[in-house]
Amino acid sequence: MSTIDDRLAALGLRLPGPYPPHDPLDAVVVHGGRARTSGQLPRDHDGRLVHPGVLGRELTVEQGAEAAGWCALNALSVLRAELGSLDRIERVLTVLGFVASAPGFEEQPPVVDGASRLLADVFGAAGRHTRSAIGVAALPRGGAVEIEVEVAIRHLPDAGGGSSAESSPCSNRGEDHVLRQPRPDATAGERAGADAPGRGRPPPERAAPVAGAAADARRAGDPDLTRPARR
Repeated sequence: MSTIDDRLAALGLRLPGPYPPHDPLDAVVVHGGRARTSGQLPRDHDGRLVHPGVLGRELTVEQGAEAAGWCALNALSVLRAELGSLDRIERVLTVLGFVASAPGFEEQPPVVDGASRLLADVFGAAGRHTRSAIGVAALPRGGAVEIEVEVAIRHLPDAGGGSSAESSPCSNRGEDHVLRQPRPDATAGERAGADAPGRGRPPPERAAPVAGAAADARRAGDPDLTRPARR
């Protein structure tokens, strides 16, 4: 059992689902070292919505917060199904929460706190995140809350000693390897080497050439060749 699964068990939490969305949607998209979920409704272990309705009309803030906690559990469920293990989550980055709200209802933040507190309980300091809590007129299936979660994932080594994460074409490239656009008037050779290390830097200064054999002789220190010719 993984560390996060142990933590869930210690908290008395069991993940529902997962309940994937309809085609052509994905429950989770993994890209560039991050994973982001589709919107998760508050479904229980039988797939039923917890506290359907509208906040400020038939639901209290406490009921909304409980529904938000179920949304977070559903988000963890689809993340575990996609990643194989919740231990791959390095930290929670952001939570986007939508709350079905009656006109004049302004308590969306304490409702979405139900999701934020659950993630902090499960992941500790790594569960802290940025967040938006937005009131809307209605949500799919009559749900009270819908939550999206984005996380950073660990780069686990594969069997060959590499990384299982996608590699960015600009990662681990020093200043000398920055891609540079060639000048419009560059020659074909210059254009071919536009991405060579050190391109874009001024060339080192060189001594001005001195024409003639006398110059070569002076550099070689040959007195016979440096003596002026007799006429």
